[in-house]
Amino acid sequence: MNIVFLIGNGFDINLGMKTSYADFYDDLIKTYIGATPPEEKLQRSIAKYKDTNLWADLEKGLGEYTAELSSLKELRDVYFHLNDALKSYLSDQKLDDRYLTSDAATKLKKDLFQPFHLFRPRLRQSIQEYVNPGSVVTDEVNIITFNYTDTIEKILEAGNFKLPVELGVKNTNGSKRVLKSIYHIHGTLNDSELIMGVNDLSQIKNEKLANDPSAQAMLIKPETTINRGDLLDERCENIMKNADMYCIFGLSLGETDKKWWDILAARMNSSNAHILYYAFTQRNIIHNQDLWDIEREYRNMLTDKFANKTHDRDSYMSRIYVLVNSEMFKLK
Repeated sequence: MNIVFLIGNGFDINLGMKTSYADFYDDLIKTYIGATPPEEKLQRSIAKYKDTNLWADLEKGLGEYTAELSSLKELRDVYFHLNDALKSYLSDQKLDDRYLTSDAATKLKKDLFQPFHLFRPRLRQSIQEYVNPGSVVTDEVNIITFNYTDTIEKILEAGNFKLPVELGVKNTNGSKRVLKSIYHIHGTLNDSELIMGVNDLSQIKNEKLANDPSAQAMLIKPETTINRGDLLDERCENIMKNADMYCIFGLSLGETDKKWWDILAARMNSSNAHILYYAFTQRNIIHNQDLWDIEREYRNMLTDKFANKTHDRDSYMSRIYVLVNSEMFKLK
């Protein structure tokens, strides 16, 4: 059983860090006092996405903004200003000490070991039957994080856990579940620059720049990860292509990361892979029916995104489990 956690910015926000797009945007505006005309254009282009508060929309706005530019130099100047500003802002966001404890690390291990333990009993039983077969097999768990921060690593280090980490013995026959790796697909704050941009040429709204190899290398994230040359992209692709269960937490399924959702969709279409989706909503939940309606909406959203039209929708719905506003990864 191969289990992959796909982690987004919601993980850090869940721990009280001010790492949302809206938080960053408010800080970014301060750097645009006396801005150059290209920088002012970028400010206007990304401002309209502040209310959605999704990092994917910031990147979408960056691709749209290229239509305002007249040269590669303008793009480079503004792109690296934005990149440096984001890196500086995130570097200043510190994890509260209460999460840097052995207790927090132990809770994190538990959630990684049994990602289904907070689901309702009937759903939990169904997931357990899938992930805990009777044969003696060590489950491999990997984390692919779309965050630049090293929050997960710091929490594990606080518990003196080093990779690979044995998360626990999953049944009486001695089968184990082991966290093998944590990969930052878009880089970390220790890199010279962060990988940010769009998924493909169609999302660069300036035809001249879309056909410029230098602009492509800067803006198209899949190309940037290849040019980095560390084979991280290949390792993550292999993990995604061979996963039996995807646990998605704090991650918007945005257009600028379409490559990864296409890989997930292909796996859902070619295997019996399951998805555990941890959703957050600010909608008012009063009755059980309210909760069930929201869960159904999320399952429909995922099915619409991943389903192959030649397959029966029910075959997807039965393999997608949604948990709303849970205690997952609440570590205090």
